[in-house]
Amino acid sequence: MRVLETPRSTPDPMTGERRSWAVEHDDGRRIPWVGLRTGPRTLSPEGIEEICRRLLGFGRDALGPEVEGVLRPATAADAERPALLLHSTTPELKTFEGDLEALACGARGGDFTTYKESRSVYLARPGDLAVGRTLPWRAAVEVLGAEAVSLPDLGHYYLSHALLAVAAEHVERGIPAMDQLVGWVRARQPIVRLYAFEAEMQIFLLWLTRAAGLDFLPLEANHPRVSERWNRKATLHPTVARALEMPAGLAEKPPGQILRAESGLCELARALDLEVPTIPGYTLERAGRSREEMESQIVSAAALLRRRHGLERGCLKASESGDGARILPGIDLADEPTLRRLAREAWPYGDDYVLEAHVTYGRTVVAGEELITALSAHVRGAALAPGATLQFMEGTSWKGNVMVDESSCEAFGVSAGTYLALQRFLADFHDAFVRQGGGLVLAGVDFAVGSVGGRWGDAALLGVQDLNVSFTGAECLRAFLARARAAGFGSANREPPGVTRIYRPRPGTDHRTLADEVAAWCPDGIFAEPVASIPGRWGMVGVTGEDPGAALCNLGRLRDHLLARDLIEPAKETRE
Repeated sequence: MRVLETPRSTPDPMTGERRSWAVEHDDGRRIPWVGLRTGPRTLSPEGIEEICRRLLGFGRDALGPEVEGVLRPATAADAERPALLLHSTTPELKTFEGDLEALACGARGGDFTTYKESRSVYLARPGDLAVGRTLPWRAAVEVLGAEAVSLPDLGHYYLSHALLAVAAEHVERGIPAMDQLVGWVRARQPIVRLYAFEAEMQIFLLWLTRAAGLDFLPLEANHPRVSERWNRKATLHPTVARALEMPAGLAEKPPGQILRAESGLCELARALDLEVPTIPGYTLERAGRSREEMESQIVSAAALLRRRHGLERGCLKASESGDGARILPGIDLADEPTLRRLAREAWPYGDDYVLEAHVTYGRTVVAGEELITALSAHVRGAALAPGATLQFMEGTSWKGNVMVDESSCEAFGVSAGTYLALQRFLADFHDAFVRQGGGLVLAGVDFAVGSVGGRWGDAALLGVQDLNVSFTGAECLRAFLARARAAGFGSANREPPGVTRIYRPRPGTDHRTLADEVAAWCPDGIFAEPVASIPGRWGMVGVTGEDPGAALCNLGRLRDHLLARDLIEPAKETRE
């Protein structure tokens, strides 16, 4: 792909840039890069290698040993350090490819990089430093009063790539913003809070540690060997090849026995000696496989789901995608031509896929908001976090959370027994990493509670559907509840019940506009405020209540107010 730049006579009102971009695809398509607040530049592997050598004096192959001891997972003793916030969406999630493909199809790109940078400002405490680039990020800095460094690079899609490019330029001629960042790190010796700890961020942070004259930087992130291995859905299901090697008579066994045998063959179970509750599914391996081999795998996986579990519908998921991208539910497992077409379309992305049972989730509607029984439990600061979150969804995309616990989960269609079972798995999951000596600093485990049909009938299964061994969106809810408690809501020992919800702001709804309107609406006894607002794309608000149900009712009232003021777009109605 080739990036094309055109000078603008006046700054772009969305970005402030004096350039417009387009992407010339390898297949000859020319895709205008419009409606996104960063450019389409990405660093090639060769470009990253060159910058790594310029900044550090060695190549990417030597990163692993250099990271050890210098960039270390934070401990409890590091919690009181000021924090450096570096939230960059990561190439591992292929969000650039997702935005580019959306534009190529005539849709609006998700602008994932802008909203991850902008919402990170909400996580800042007094004394912390946020780093970003875009106008919505700057608006969040202004409204929230955060200390910040604005990076002079909007051309690169990923913040991590922009950091590398600016650092390389800084060593040649000096960049004031980088001087400010290095000086702050030297003076504060912070903990670093990351969205992801990919190779690009490792290179930058090693250079930053050296430039600041420090021996090490503690990170609120897992070791790369943890995140690189486990941040994938493929670890939850046996490969098609391994599943086909199982005894031929397995299909005659009860479905529960079949699933336990299959789950025991998944990478997560084998590597961590862990019993993993899953739903039926198989991993389609991509590395070194041809398109034809991907087609063969998906056909075999569908046949296994039909033969062993009696299933009619499946769900195809990219192993390394995030934010609900590249998930295709409701696939007819008997439709071989469609299965083959989907495999051909998946193959160019380069990562593994999983074909698993299509889950019919339980649903609860409160105050006009529909929640499904998709739950997440979390590790924070190397310890189990209290409670779990139920998710708002629009199609396959996460749109917010409400916090529940054992006493409140049944009001949302989740039994106390199911809640305790997922918490037991999270404890076992955390302990397994401790046993292996690496530990786990930050993680979210997504669970499905629902029926799959076939030989399982209407039985409700509890299954792990995704591992997020990194920052999760639920951190925004936990940050909101901490701010509510600091403002005098809740009790001395407990944060108040609350909810965060994503809406699409109207094009003119910036962070200041949304914050002023939420403050004007907010009744006595309720805490509410926006997390961020990217006009025309992404915004999140939070609100408290006496209990989770009351918080949802308050959210409904706030939503209706913002709709009446024409500040947000109506949520899309979605059905299976």
